[in-house]
Amino acid sequence: MRGLEVRTLAEATLAAAPRLGILLNNAGVGDPPGPRRESTDGHELHFAVNTLAPVVLTRLLAKRLAETARTTQPARVVMVASVAQAPIDFEDPMLTQGYDGMRAYAQSKLGLIMATIELAAEFKPLGITVNALHPGTLLDTKMVREGFGRALGSADTGAEAEAEEHLATAPSLAEVTGVYFDQMKRALPEAQAQDAGSRQRLMALLDQLADAKSSAD
Repeated sequence: MRGLEVRTLAEATLAAAPRLGILLNNAGVGDPPGPRRESTDGHELHFAVNTLAPVVLTRLLAKRLAETARTTQPARVVMVASVAQAPIDFEDPMLTQGYDGMRAYAQSKLGLIMATIELAAEFKPLGITVNALHPGTLLDTKMVREGFGRALGSADTGAEAEAEEHLATAPSLAEVTGVYFDQMKRALPEAQAQDAGSRQRLMALLDQLADAKSSAD
């Protein structure tokens, strides 16, 4: 995935949606048994797709979300994370040494939760809420079947339906922001996500990678 692809998606969304009240970042990759892979920008693939891309896309669409929020309070951003979470090794965030696919997936999903908390604070003055959720464990999706060989539940009961819809539309959550949900219940993410210094370090890394993408396109 290239920065250009994310910007192209943002431009297409802005052209098609003069109003944007809900942004659901649901795309992701998971390949626990596979070898280490990189995006076309040279970043570890899980981190590029599951962490960096949603943050870049959300920022590109923030102005339209804020414009909509002025008449429909608030606009909502939902990040689809996971209960699988692992601390980010900031000395080697791209896991060039000792790569493990499950660890790569888990740290990318924790990174998304960490970014959620920081974006929530950044966008609150604009009337935009940002929350993350774990939609369900090993739901029946292509990614789960290919990565784990089996599913533990129907996607219709989680990622594609109830949990995400609840977070995106429930009136009781209209002012809730910067929270991680395990399906429909508030939950605490892994400890690193609760550390402000680690979150700021992650955001600095994401800004650096996003700038590198922009200059390379």
